Amino acid sequence: MFRFLAVIAIFLTVLAPQAFAREARTALLAQIGDWQVVRYVLNSGKWSCQAINSRGVYTGGVMIYMMAKGQSRGYLSYHNGFDMPYGSKAKLQIGNKTFTLLVDDKKNLRSHWPTSGRDLMNMERAMLQLAASKGNRKMFVTDRHGTTYGFSATKMDQVIKLINETCGKK
Repeated sequence: MFRFLAVIAIFLTVLAPQAFAREARTALLAQIGDWQVVRYVLNSGKWSCQAINSRGVYTGGVMIYMMAKGQSRGYLSYHNGFDMPYGSKAKLQIGNKTFTLLVDDKKNLRSHWPTSGRDLMNMERAMLQLAASKGNRKMFVTDRHGTTYGFSATKMDQVIKLINETCGKK
């Protein structure tokens, strides 16, 4: 279900914003640093909250932190503007922690996902630690070609708090 909502959101925000305008409503909840916190509501009534950092759009991609309605934990994914081979990996560095992201959906070769549930928890924890730290508060994604893209983690604690309040389990 997470992937379904994420794919819909990516398509709506990155690939074809007008194509499904009748099928989803988007509400900007806040602009926090480089992150736009939005809520997508589909006609089916399903919805999700997302924080989108598109600072890397012109240089390679979009970083999305997302939580579906009623979930207790969100997750981070990376989406680039071109297809990658199925099974391609990217490295996500958050502070001093490194995670592997994987293209594991043959129908969506532009999206890199965490490889395990444990990584989901550790990514969120690492983002909060990085946001609270002093100095460089950037997350970096290195694709299979060795190209690295940076995304700000500044104010990520505020982003996660807003998403938890708006979408998290009550």
